[in-house]
Amino acid sequence: MRRLFCTAILVFALAANGLVAVSAQESLRVVRAGVLENFPPYYLIEQEFDRPAGFAVDLFNEIVTRAGLAVVYKPYRTWRELIEAAAADEIDVVPMLPVDTEALSAFQPTAIVHTAPVSIFVRADNEDIKSNSDLPGRRVSVVAGDIGAQLMRTYRGELSIFHPTVEDALYAVISRTSHAIVMEDDVLLQHARPLGLAALIESLEPPVHELRYAVAVNKNAANLFATLRPAVASYLTTDAYRQVRQTWIGSPELVFDWQRALIVAGIVLAVSITSLGLWRYISVMRLNRALARSIAEREAAEARFKDHAEAASDWFFELDRDLRFTFLSPAFEKAVGIPPDQLIGKKRWRPIDRPLTEGEQDLIDAYKSLVGERKSWRDVTFTVRMPDGESRIISTSGKALTDGQGEFDGFRGVGRDVTRRIETEKALQQAQKLETIGKLTGGIAHDFNNLLMVLTGNLEMLKRHVAESAPERSFLDISSEAVDLGTKLTQRLLAFSRRQSLAPERFDPNVLVRDLKSLIQTSIGENITLALDLKSEMGRILVDKAQLQIALLNLALNSRDAMPAGGRLTIQSDEVEVDAAFVKANPGSHEGCFAVLRVIDTGTGIDPSILRKVVEPFFTTKEPVEGTGLGLSTVYGFAKQSGGFFIIDSVVGHGTMAALFLPCLHGDAGAAAAGPDGDLESLRSDGERILVVEDNARVRQITVIRLEELGYKVLQAANGPDALNRLKDNPDVVLMFTDMVMPGSSGMDLAEKARAMRPDLRVLFTTGYSEEMARMADKEHCLAKPYKQKDLARKLRDVLEDHAVVEPA
Repeated sequence: MRRLFCTAILVFALAANGLVAVSAQESLRVVRAGVLENFPPYYLIEQEFDRPAGFAVDLFNEIVTRAGLAVVYKPYRTWRELIEAAAADEIDVVPMLPVDTEALSAFQPTAIVHTAPVSIFVRADNEDIKSNSDLPGRRVSVVAGDIGAQLMRTYRGELSIFHPTVEDALYAVISRTSHAIVMEDDVLLQHARPLGLAALIESLEPPVHELRYAVAVNKNAANLFATLRPAVASYLTTDAYRQVRQTWIGSPELVFDWQRALIVAGIVLAVSITSLGLWRYISVMRLNRALARSIAEREAAEARFKDHAEAASDWFFELDRDLRFTFLSPAFEKAVGIPPDQLIGKKRWRPIDRPLTEGEQDLIDAYKSLVGERKSWRDVTFTVRMPDGESRIISTSGKALTDGQGEFDGFRGVGRDVTRRIETEKALQQAQKLETIGKLTGGIAHDFNNLLMVLTGNLEMLKRHVAESAPERSFLDISSEAVDLGTKLTQRLLAFSRRQSLAPERFDPNVLVRDLKSLIQTSIGENITLALDLKSEMGRILVDKAQLQIALLNLALNSRDAMPAGGRLTIQSDEVEVDAAFVKANPGSHEGCFAVLRVIDTGTGIDPSILRKVVEPFFTTKEPVEGTGLGLSTVYGFAKQSGGFFIIDSVVGHGTMAALFLPCLHGDAGAAAAGPDGDLESLRSDGERILVVEDNARVRQITVIRLEELGYKVLQAANGPDALNRLKDNPDVVLMFTDMVMPGSSGMDLAEKARAMRPDLRVLFTTGYSEEMARMADKEHCLAKPYKQKDLARKLRDVLEDHAVVEPA
């Protein structure tokens, strides 16, 4: 009864004290202070009285009293809400705020009122993490918005796991879902003790950070800052400050003043047994949920990895510290031919309890050299021969693993079959090399054509002035033959570079092969049997018949040289539809319908090391006196220029197959009929005026002489601007004879400008490149270099007598 009476007196005194305080505050300036709801020992809300308490609250109550102010507290759940409240001008001050956070953007701190360490906490019974240096690579729990999250993001960068509350972070460490938690020492211990978890965790030394707290004033409250700053500074030197600090921080348990202690003691006494059982129950349930969640996450991760490993074309492997297999994904067997279950638990260089095949031994030796040094490796390739005799290129990467003490703990890595990729890269490099060589030879051949033009013109003029019976005539004939040989050589170079001038015709390739049979048989000799295997109904093709005959003859002669003791030569014809799979397996080919002519021999074959080089110009295995090395390069260029492609395959000791793929002809397309022939006298001019445009001075000079001999009046120009000026000053020019390729502007550009000036002007183009010939064939008159005077005379009459005039663009 006496205790009850004392309690009643105490409650009445507290209520009276509160009324007096409220009455006093009405006459004082009220400061709006923001506090956290649950952040002991600095802030907490006493549930029984629904009012703030804690180190920061007691400290600030003393400060505002000394400053002659009153205070009203507004609780918030997170630091973020406090900062946003300040920005919205909802609060004037935060009694205790870390000064090294983003909060300084909204607040201005006074003097430092408290300094607290921030440490890494781990399970007390863990064996892996004994110091801060063991933390890299571990999973670290932090509370979202807390200083620990900021530290992990700014200073260390380890894998962080974010939790909404301190309790969740604690249970993650206790359940081993994470390895550690980073948090302020005072805050973490104040949460751990009521849960009975304080003995299960320990901090690592030294602390990773030191957090400084200050009274933070809203930057919009300058007058309040001026009032509080001296009040805080003077209060920090008093015994009252040390007493408040000792109450909340110095004691291992929360220490309240005697009024709070009396109330809390009564409550704790009333519910101690119930709360103890409830906390234990909640702790066990949370721990079980955390463990179940951890197990579920691990099982899901293992299932994802298994699915990826089974679906991937690469294979994954793991080795323990004794270099024995602990894991191999199923793709290993597909790529290497060894079932994974034959290697699990065995060392890599002693993997199978049976004699090893040559390919398996190569693989084992290669891996043995890689893992022997216990170091990581990346993208190391080696070749192994499979049991079926096929060679494959294998690329592997391995990471050396270490345990908590830095000792070697095995390997984890990945391997893949890169055979197709490397072969594709080599094929692409070969195609690029051939393209580069083609551009080079095409440019050389074009310049050589201009020289042949000069030689041909001069020799023709000399022959007309030297009698057939004159001794000098034989020298001219020999020179003409040399020029003809040079022309053929140029045509072969242009064929390789796909720039030769072609005269396509429409015909049945079977007919051409039958007509060519006797010539081929004579060329290869009687000790080689020639057989034709032609498809009964072949479609027509549109190519240069003479060049196709030369290509087949070249292939036959190469086959003859590969069969010095005799053999069998077969020419096949077929019509095929090339699909995407064929193109992928044969770089340089393309899809479509093709007539295929194959030349197959039973000769010595071609070594794989030089098979890719045989179509390069001037490459040959013959003696220098036996050939130029342009045979297969000419075939390659002819096929490419005709819209097809050329494939050659060979097996040493068995023979070679060379195949020409030429596009099938659809519709009624065909070669244009040749114009009427005639002698040079019948093709003479009636005195028309012609403008010759040519940048090469020698070619221009011989062209002018040839035209003047034919009776034309000739003007000449070295470039486009010069030609336009001549046309402007000479309206009687009826035809412009221009080269297609000139510095500064092309012949087509010049023709467009000239026709804009003179719509009735006729134009004849000349070029050594077949691309321009093909592009202009349907709408322009064009003469291919090198040409003879008779060809020039006939073409000029065709153009001048053609009444169709090309309209200006």
